[in-house]
Amino acid sequence: MGCGGLLADDGASMAVDVPMSLGPSLAIADDRTCFVSGEGRVACWGRNDRRKLAVDCSDRCEGRFDGDPGASCCLSPTEVPGLIDVRQVALGESHGCALHADGSVSCWYGDGFSPTRTSTPSRVPGLTNVRQIVAGHSHTCARLADSTVKCWGGNLYGQLGDGTTVHRSSPTSIPSLTGVTQIAAKWNVSCARLADGRAQCWGSNEFDDIGPWWRCTGRSADGKSICVSPKDVPGVTGVTRISATGCALTEVDGLVCWSAGLGVPNLSRDDSLTELALLTPGDSSDPFAPRHRAHPIADFGSVVRFEKAWDNHCAVDTAGVVRCIRLHPRLSPYDMKEPPATRAAIDAPITTTDLAVARNHACALAADQTVRCWGANESGQLGDGTTTARANSALTGR
Repeated sequence: MGCGGLLADDGASMAVDVPMSLGPSLAIADDRTCFVSGEGRVACWGRNDRRKLAVDCSDRCEGRFDGDPGASCCLSPTEVPGLIDVRQVALGESHGCALHADGSVSCWYGDGFSPTRTSTPSRVPGLTNVRQIVAGHSHTCARLADSTVKCWGGNLYGQLGDGTTVHRSSPTSIPSLTGVTQIAAKWNVSCARLADGRAQCWGSNEFDDIGPWWRCTGRSADGKSICVSPKDVPGVTGVTRISATGCALTEVDGLVCWSAGLGVPNLSRDDSLTELALLTPGDSSDPFAPRHRAHPIADFGSVVRFEKAWDNHCAVDTAGVVRCIRLHPRLSPYDMKEPPATRAAIDAPITTTDLAVARNHACALAADQTVRCWGANESGQLGDGTTTARANSALTGR
């Protein structure tokens, strides 16, 4: 699953490579969602301005500011023409990529840093033998069959991991990164799980997603803490699945989180993720610079899937129940109010095969290939044919 999703591998072992998805899967961004069928076809829905879904839709959805007449949207799933034999899709802020069964990758709607600047899916030149793709805000990474990684796109925060902050229009190798069994990306952060169970991350460390603040000594052009090369996440071992949001699934401790950007200060004591991060005194002379260490999370019980986007956290337990916190179904991403933390869930246990979480909406995929989505819907990102927000899951029409 693209965009940094966190799923446990079936029978996961530190040395086992994560293969290309052979079944249905989901991909998600803040204002749109895509579904990959078991037959390798792709359908997408949500905001389609500048044709970033690579389809043509006649629906309209809300504007993003006063006076905005609105944008093109697909309120129901629409098949993306030309995409066949797809095993995975990854969505960025304004681009998307698809991994094909032959190990090639197609991308569309270049955001200025993409190998192609077309709204029609086009193969990425020179990229072969790919086993997994992930996308951040403006960058994409591919894990190859030889367990190395190539990234391309925006690199203001070092999220390409090549030791620079130079934008790359073509896939670029990360020289220091080998033995990779899984990758993840979110916003301006990239991460990798290594065969020995270590986790390495690179990019923006503004919210300690790479580890304590002192892990990254670089500074971006806008003054943020960055790591331009992969760094070990301290105190985290036996990783079975890594995310790019400061959390991992591990063999011994289960779900472990360390990020400072988890929204913890805004949660009440009754909320299930209050202990997501443990703040300890910092070693800096700055008394207001806390250090965050990895901390096991037991509130969800036995977690087999977990994903986070901004302050929206969702998990699947062993019974197949999906629970989320800080999901604000009536707010758009542009509403600056901070309401109390809210919960949303798929209450009835289902055999959940994939989970995708964006800033204000989420979707779950069941074994029968039905998709359930809930949350904000001003761009039609729930796919139910409306722009009505849903506090509880709605069956997406496919």
